[in-house]
Amino acid sequence: MELSFIVPPRFEGGCLRDFLRASGVSATLIKAVKNETGGFWVEDGPARTCDTVHAGQMVTFVLPPEKPTTVEPQDIPLTIAYESQHVMVLEKPAGMAVHPTLNYADGTLANAYMGLLRQRGQQGVFRPVNRIDKDTSGLVLCAKNAYAAPLLAKGVSKVYRAVLEGCPDRKEGQIDAPIDRAPGSIILRRVSPEGKPSHTRYTVEAEKTACAWWRRYRLPAAPTSCEYIFLISAARWPGMSCMAAAGSALVARRCTAPGWNSPNRVLKRRW
Repeated sequence: MELSFIVPPRFEGGCLRDFLRASGVSATLIKAVKNETGGFWVEDGPARTCDTVHAGQMVTFVLPPEKPTTVEPQDIPLTIAYESQHVMVLEKPAGMAVHPTLNYADGTLANAYMGLLRQRGQQGVFRPVNRIDKDTSGLVLCAKNAYAAPLLAKGVSKVYRAVLEGCPDRKEGQIDAPIDRAPGSIILRRVSPEGKPSHTRYTVEAEKTACAWWRRYRLPAAPTSCEYIFLISAARWPGMSCMAAAGSALVARRCTAPGWNSPNRVLKRRW
């Protein structure tokens, strides 16, 4: 893939390297382009990264070839919510892992993505910017090339929605609490002094009685342990551990009603 950039007036007389870095080209990618694809071109001639550039000039370069991947392509149906030159947004169904793991060697979103590239006759690697639990459905943002990956990783914010039991004192705010792995689990997290720093910004979007929510979303059964539940948006899903520590637990983890076999999966799918 060839990328092109026009030098704006503010970089008149500046260094090509500085212009590339300001345009989102990482130092690693600059090095790879110089060593693997013939370097950079300004207008119709080759250029060194220390050369001077002028406003209105076009800088072009070719992305390096993708490295081999161990993810096997598989013909798995895939729903694309959005696609551009640099980005693809995929709908991940519940029950599908994002990446191959020891327990799920294939049938993952990565296998499906590689299968799509094979059908198109394209080369590439699977670069998810965000990840979702296997039993959770949702959108996964993927970078289609080495230029887009670091830009998306730095420039994307994630917001999670959840139903909680017990409303915070304020309708919006921030909770700063360290998060650590819960004993005996590789998935569950808890607030612990030994944990890593975590900052959770939240907003309470709605407040209803438990029965009203359960009727509206046709969930299996209302929890018997709470009278009111709350719809909340948080900047981080691990932040639900912070919310629990602040007195507002994820309602699915507190349910005792009959027939509530997989509450987390149901709730995450619905929201």
